[in-house]
Amino acid sequence: MAVQQRFKQVFGTGRLLAVPNGGSVQQPYADLYDIEVDFKTDLKPIFGEGQYPIAVADGHREIDITAKSWSLDLESLATDFNIAAPASGTDSYIFDEKVTIVAHTYTLANAPDTSSGASTVQLTMYVTNGGITFPVLYEQVASGHEVAGVSFSLSGSTITLATADTATSGKVSYLYANTNGTMVVIVNNYQNSSPIYTLDLFKRDRSPIDNSVGVLWLHLQAVRFGGTKFPIKENEWASWDRTFKAYADPTGTVGTLTFCNQ
Repeated sequence: MAVQQRFKQVFGTGRLLAVPNGGSVQQPYADLYDIEVDFKTDLKPIFGEGQYPIAVADGHREIDITAKSWSLDLESLATDFNIAAPASGTDSYIFDEKVTIVAHTYTLANAPDTSSGASTVQLTMYVTNGGITFPVLYEQVASGHEVAGVSFSLSGSTITLATADTATSGKVSYLYANTNGTMVVIVNNYQNSSPIYTLDLFKRDRSPIDNSVGVLWLHLQAVRFGGTKFPIKENEWASWDRTFKAYADPTGTVGTLTFCNQ
């Protein structure tokens, strides 16, 4: 039998699991690297003539959770937003496809998606002037109005440049239909529509007493999703940050905090 620790020290991150109301499957928030659970109390002091309060009352209490993950999981995000589960088939983007102009035309590797009525083709050609090569962003124009070093036209998957642009090179980026992806559609839902979760945070450690595994377990009975943000920075890993707020369920239970050695 493991020797129980009287005092618990925690190092490193843990594992966060959620079950939406009406559900039976725990959703993990993958690659969790940082989570903060903030128990807050609204303190209300009253004053007489002195500098210090003559009494302090504890008022409202709140529990705010901020969870940071390395990985994006569209399924749990769809549940958080109360939107349809991820569906297969979506648009994708080709970045910097190499372009070599032969007879002032080039055929794209994929048909660009123009279903919205707007072109997404971004064509950059390399123009040499005075022995120096410059990248030039070309403008899309109607067929027959192409100008060398300035513009191009698009018909289906074929890019056409002015005759003088023959034997030049560049790169092109564009949107195209891709059936290999998954997508969630963010919609304008009614207020108070996101699911209520039970939320479980587990943190394991080795006991310094007898090398048994100790588990710290925070269970919150009723939690609502508060929002997400994912800053993308140069030379940094992107972090998917989510916030939650816990509250008491109809029985008045907020949750439990447990520690035991296994």
